[in-house]
Amino acid sequence: MKLSNVEIDEITVIAVYVVGCCNCENRLHLSTEDCNVGEVAFKAASQGWHRVETADEITSIACPKCIREIKDNEAD
Repeated sequence: MKLSNVEIDEITVIAVYVVGCCNCENRLHLSTEDCNVGEVAFKAASQGWHRVETADEITSIACPKCIREIKDNEAD
C-alpha cells in the first residue's frame, strides 16, 4: 500500500452559517449550499433553536438542549 497527500483539486471549500447557543458551546452549522441567509432563522427554528424569554430574562439564541433545561428550571 502506498499513501500520498490529498490533491489540492480534490478539496472543496463550503461556506457555512453558524448559529451559536448563548448558554453552552453548542453550534449549529448550516451550509450556504443548503440555504441562504434569509432561511437560516427558519431552518434553525425547525431544528429546535430559538430565542427564549422567561420571567427573569431574554436570552439570545438557545439550542434545544438548553431550552429543555430552561423549561425544567421554570417548572421547579
